[in-house]
Amino acid sequence: MVANEIKALSTQTNEATEDIKEKIKGIEQTSEITISSIEKLSQITETIDDIVSKIAVAIDEQAVTTTDLSEKVSNISHGLNDINENAAEIATVSGKMADDIGSINARSSKMSTKSMDVLKKSEGLKDLSHNLKALVDRFKF
Repeated sequence: MVANEIKALSTQTNEATEDIKEKIKGIEQTSEITISSIEKLSQITETIDDIVSKIAVAIDEQAVTTTDLSEKVSNISHGLNDINENAAEIATVSGKMADDIGSINARSSKMSTKSMDVLKKSEGLKDLSHNLKALVDRFKF
């Protein structure tokens, strides 16, 4: 009777060990996918940062050009009010674009920070997975 109970417990232990192994494999696969996704997000974030920087430079150049144009138009003729109004509108739009780019940059920074948090947490899960696997391996018959 006791031998049957020991045998049953051994069988249950083996089944539980196999179940844990499968779960660990799933966690490892999920961790690898998560790390890959985080790396892709980091690359996308870097690309966005580059684009935002180029747009900011272009806006600065556009603002300088707009100012120069406004001064020249003013010197040529004070009677060309329409041109001066257009230049003022361009400056306003440029300011709004600069605000939008600043918002995009802030969101990009938040995304980068959150991506790093996810990466750190996934690395913690990976370490936990390895530790759990080591514990399970210690109980193999």
